[in-house]
Amino acid sequence: RCRWRDLRGVNLRDENGHTGNILHFDELLEHLQSAPGWCNIELKVDFDAEGHQERLAETVAQALDTADEVPGCAVSSFSKIALVRFAQACPHVPVAPLIDEAADAPWSFLAAVTHPGWAGEIGATQAILGDRWDAVHPHGRVVGQAQLQAWADLKLEVRPWVVNGPKHW
Repeated sequence: RCRWRDLRGVNLRDENGHTGNILHFDELLEHLQSAPGWCNIELKVDFDAEGHQERLAETVAQALDTADEVPGCAVSSFSKIALVRFAQACPHVPVAPLIDEAADAPWSFLAAVTHPGWAGEIGATQAILGDRWDAVHPHGRVVGQAQLQAWADLKLEVRPWVVNGPKHW
């Protein structure tokens, strides 16, 4: 674990010479209010820490509730507990499950469109995430034609991750 005061001093530089610093969450929210674009806020949880998932979700929900309007923002997580708790606590921000390629990952059933129980799982997910569930964020390797069609039928946007080159495009 790193303390904020240690992270604050880290100077970042990319391969093109761009520099910057790590923003505090409050600074990010302030920036998003005036900057065009889209931002995914991922709830990264410690699955082994008792109560961490709920506390993180509630803290982020409170910050987003007290911030002025933050356009183009969605919250995602691998954790069902965190995403459900966030959806309950912050009713105006869209949510998107992060789908890992591991078959036993918390949201992996969302990609298993040929599984006989898929429709029931989708109904249960809609019931707990509500109408703010507007997208899925799948690992690029789980995106296939069947999944794309099923997600399109549900009117979900698809925002894949780990699509790092022409081979994966």
